[in-house]
Amino acid sequence: MKNKEVTALIIIMVLLLFPMVLSDCERQQDPSQLVSSTDGPTEAPNDEPSSQPESETKATQEPEPTEAPDSMVNFEEVFAENPIDSQLSDALDTASSSSAILKAYETAGKYWRALVPIAYNAAKSAAAEEDQAQLEQDHKAWEDTIDDVITAIQEENSEGADGKITAARLIEEKYRETAKELCKIVYAGTGELPDFAPAMSDEPKG
Repeated sequence: MKNKEVTALIIIMVLLLFPMVLSDCERQQDPSQLVSSTDGPTEAPNDEPSSQPESETKATQEPEPTEAPDSMVNFEEVFAENPIDSQLSDALDTASSSSAILKAYETAGKYWRALVPIAYNAAKSAAAEEDQAQLEQDHKAWEDTIDDVITAIQEENSEGADGKITAARLIEEKYRETAKELCKIVYAGTGELPDFAPAMSDEPKG
């Protein structure tokens, strides 16, 4: 009987001591675990794109195209109104035959050819001193080769009326090209084109 009482007493003591032992174990838990359990949620890195659109960023990086000088823009506008081109345009508008078209191109070509020495002399007066030698050299080279160029054009386009018209048009364009470059030099130095009237006063020969 006494043994049963002792056993019951031991069981009661164990039951009373068990909560105290459990509490001590919880207090001895790893502090790092307690800290980590109380930390707030980790913030995700800010991956939001820049508020400035990509197109705007590129636009600020790309250089603006260089505009042509006003003087050259004005030259093109002024030269486009030259009397030789105007007369050629009128002649072609009213031409009703191949011979009339041929004559229109031949006349314009002769006018441009007559203008070349006029524009060259004006260019020499208008050009800067340091550009004089190069201008003379370029013009001399043109004079030495232009006859061969014209002959080659005529030989390559000698078949029929269409061939002659093509030759006359190409020759007109060759003389016009040279005259225009000289006029550009004159305009850059003076703000004006050379006088076209002497070249058109009488229909040039040859």
